[in-house]
Amino acid sequence: MSKTNPRDSLVRVQGGTSKELRLRSLEFLSRLPFDGLALGGSFGRDRAELLAMLADVTPRMPRNKPRHLLGIADMPSIEAAVPFGLDTFDSCYPTRLARHGTAMTVAGAKLDLRKTKYRLEFTRPLDPDCILDLGLILTTSQLHAAPHTPCGVLVVVAMSSHADWCLQSDVTFDLRPFQATVQPALTTRLDTYGIC
Repeated sequence: MSKTNPRDSLVRVQGGTSKELRLRSLEFLSRLPFDGLALGGSFGRDRAELLAMLADVTPRMPRNKPRHLLGIADMPSIEAAVPFGLDTFDSCYPTRLARHGTAMTVAGAKLDLRKTKYRLEFTRPLDPDCILDLGLILTTSQLHAAPHTPCGVLVVVAMSSHADWCLQSDVTFDLRPFQATVQPALTTRLDTYGIC
């Protein structure tokens, strides 16, 4: 496989909840010249089945390549998966919540900003624990009043809640690039909505 794209490429290890199929997929794909491995497909019905699959597969994954877990972004699952040596995670879950006017907070709460109870909360910050100034600047009332709560705002708050968890965990993360690029861009975007 020639490297024509400067980006790293991951290959997806499939096999569902079958230990045998996962290990066969891993064995075959590990021999190919990909830069990293991603675990994808069905992980079972609950977190226990996900963790059982990780216990079976991750010890046999190459240690010199990045390991990615597809479709998992809830904090309890990430926290449980990190000890298995997984490096990165992704999920559409925070974006799906944001599209429907719901913000995730650092503490793990989900605020449905469409509810009228947020209409009069003029001084309540969206998320007082948010590592970005955004969570302290915006109030729940401001976002409730927006004709359509800006999805991008809520996604960034969800991202910052994940970033804050990373800072509090035992794993070392450098979040300065996240803070330096997201905060200014988002403030500019909010101006177009008349929120900031």
